[in-house]
Amino acid sequence: WIENMNTVLDDNKKLCLLNGDMILMASTMNMLFEVADLAVASPATVSRCGMVYMEPDTLGWQCMVESWMATLPAQVKEHPVAPGILQGLVDAMVPPSLELVTRQCRHVISNVNRNTLVLGMLRLLGGFLQALPDEDEDSVKDPEAQRQLQLRIEGYFLISLAWAIGGTVDAEGRQKLDAWLRYELSHDKSSADKKAAGGANTAPKMTKRPKLLVALPEQGTLYDNAFSAAELKFVGWLSLVEETAPEDDMQFHEIIVPTVDTIRYSFLLTHCINYQLPLLLIGPTGTGKSILVRDTLTRQLDGDRYLTVFLQFSPQTTANQTQETIDMRLEKRRKGVYG
Repeated sequence: WIENMNTVLDDNKKLCLLNGDMILMASTMNMLFEVADLAVASPATVSRCGMVYMEPDTLGWQCMVESWMATLPAQVKEHPVAPGILQGLVDAMVPPSLELVTRQCRHVISNVNRNTLVLGMLRLLGGFLQALPDEDEDSVKDPEAQRQLQLRIEGYFLISLAWAIGGTVDAEGRQKLDAWLRYELSHDKSSADKKAAGGANTAPKMTKRPKLLVALPEQGTLYDNAFSAAELKFVGWLSLVEETAPEDDMQFHEIIVPTVDTIRYSFLLTHCINYQLPLLLIGPTGTGKSILVRDTLTRQLDGDRYLTVFLQFSPQTTANQTQETIDMRLEKRRKGVYG
């Protein structure tokens, strides 16, 4: 469509319509285009416009937080104290966490910018907040209800921060992030904790240290624990496993013995699917990624609600082939709507 604008971008400033009409643009008018890229713009169009390129990090991640805060669930957005708790946690913990992760940790994915890390945290946290119970006027004024709400928000925030901002770092980086959080949030800072957190001179510091009600896990790191909304504390992943017997029709090689890794990654995968969040599961070959994903999608999701399509990608796979494979499993309800 931009090629149709070439005439109005010339010195004569005439817009030629398909029916033959011409509209003269006044001398006091200018045209401004805001686009993500120049993929559909020809050199002729580019030469007629002045270009201003904005780096992705120019605006920063703070505007993303402001936009996200405006879309919070009603039970959080309309609560008298919940938005303030969230904003305080973000202001205190996100900037130094990003500084630590981007400068002192090694990532298993290249070219990870801060905006992407914060966006992942907000998406993950938004899913947890949607599960918060609705409160009536009496419970809003109840101090115990407010304390429980703050515990849930803090627990969900720490889990989201660890798995989003610290989700792409290696095992050593996870240990460093956990040790740093414990050191910065602790009131009794020992030299051993300081060394584990990266040292006093190199590790970033929280300028606004929040007073958390939730206690950090006593055993293991944040990655080794889940936050229990019922118990209002961090619990080990294995405590979430219910004793179940294998199905009668399962083959021996299809049986998955629950471990900390299978439980936590299956939990995150299910959480992202339920709240329609994109997720990338990466790791070395032969670590069980495909088995875990297939088991979660086929056995732990509601088959009446979800339709699973497994695709095997290769260097020769094209976008059209991918779309055709998905379309074959769908039926057209109406124009632009498939189900």
